[in-house]
Order: sequence, then structure tokens, then C-alpha cells
Amino acid sequence: MSAADTTGEVRTTGGTATAGAAATAGATAAPALRAEGLRRTFGAFVAVDDVAITLRPGRVTALIGPNGAGKSTVINLLAGTLIPTAGQVRIADVRVEGLRAEEVALRGLARTFQTPKLYEGMTVLDMVMLARDRFGRASFLEIALSLPRTRRDRQASRAAAMAHLERVGLGHQADRLATSLPVGSQRLVDVARALASEPDVLLLDEPAAGLDHTETHELTDLIRAIAGEGLAVLLVEHDMRMVMSVADDVVVLDRGRLLAGGTPEEVAANPAVIEAYLGTVAA
Repeated sequence: MSAADTTGEVRTTGGTATAGAAATAGATAAPALRAEGLRRTFGAFVAVDDVAITLRPGRVTALIGPNGAGKSTVINLLAGTLIPTAGQVRIADVRVEGLRAEEVALRGLARTFQTPKLYEGMTVLDMVMLARDRFGRASFLEIALSLPRTRRDRQASRAAAMAHLERVGLGHQADRLATSLPVGSQRLVDVARALASEPDVLLLDEPAAGLDHTETHELTDLIRAIAGEGLAVLLVEHDMRMVMSVADDVVVLDRGRLLAGGTPEEVAANPAVIEAYLGTVAA
């Protein structure tokens, strides 16, 4: 297996695991996101080097590796938070590297953060409604005068935000201050916010951190359902039980470079992966 040729679609193996009709169709669908030759340096330090990854509709690709392997840097490069030193990122075959994160988001990408970005004084519902702003149809003048279209926009935004909160199990917390929730619940607010933007590509950065066993199981089911609706999902996660149960493809980073890729079963049996990462996790 050639690490240099490892992507979310796992070109280095003879086949891919499937998880339902969406995953099966997604295996041959046009990429929702494709990154090639990604490199990012910070001075003399090379954080990511020659990384390629492809995300397809209806499939969950897990990106794993030891702490410091470069996983969050890859997410930041894909999302526009960081600009690559070299390489390309395409969403629906349109190059987006170098665009601001807000511009990348408008092209159909949403992400969560290891540390959820919640605003003081805002309720859980308000945080999710922020992601709905771009769907409003009212003009600036209509908003300023609080005309009927503005009120209709807000009602639609509130209904959509509540639906996403119910989906992540936080509907009953809608009126609480977002920053008052436990960290695990704050991560679920972040997931609801990302979903509320109606993306085609969803990047999840350690969403299960701080969740208990039941919450993790529910999140796993949610990720499966999201992919089943046709989203391309990239999951960065240290919970290997969750990764192996939900991922269609697994990509392994080590010291900023691609180490291996394949189905969960292939990666779990790969000696190089066991030595670099899985053996450490098991220990």
C-alpha cells in the first residue's frame, strides 16, 4: 500500500467498505472535495507535507493519527482557516485554496472545532440561528424597519435551527446560554450549527471528546444518518471504536505525512499503523 497515493477514496486498495446505499453510490460519485499535494510550513517546521485526500458524497472518511500528526492542520487547510504553502483544494471541482474561510463556507463546506467557538451571552438557539443568516431574503432596509419579510425570515431561521438542535439531542437546551453547557454539549451545539448551514461537505474535528458512552453512540448514529443523506464527511477522532464503526474509509497521518489508508479493517491490520498509532492507543 503506497502512503503517497492514499486519499479518502482509498485509491491504494482493491475496494472500499460500504455502509448503506449512499456509501455505495458515493464510492463512484464525483468528489465533493479533493485536496492534492497539501503542504504547510511554519518557518522551518513542516506541519503537513504532500497530503492528498478525497471526500465523496455519502461517505465518511476518518482522519486519524497520533497527537501532533497534523490532523487539525489539514482541516484548517481544507476549511480556509490556513492557506497552504503548496497544493490545491477543490470543492465541486472549483479551486478554493487561498479563499477566506467565510468564502469557502459559502461554497458548501462547514466545520466544527476542537474548542467550540461560542459567544458569551448567546443562547444555544441563537448560536445555531447564526448559521441561517445567509438564507434570509430580507433586504438591509427591510431588516432595519423590521418589515414582514424580516419576521418571516426569523421564524424560518428559528424553526430550522430548532430542528437541528432536536436532531443532536439539545432541543430542550435551546434557551440556555451556550457557554453554560458542559463541554460535550457545547460540541453538539457546534455540530448543529454546522448542519444548519446546509453544507455539502462537513468536517468534524473531534466531535466526541467530552461525550459519555450513550452520547457517543447517538453521535455515531447521527454521523451515519448525515452521510446517508449525501453529505461528504471528514471525521477527525481519537475514539477508535467510534471510527471503526462509522467510517467507510480511514486515512492515517503520521508526522504530517500520509502513512496509510483503506477500509477500517485494512487499516486496523496494517503493521505500520499499529506501530505508529493503534498500538499506542491500545496500550
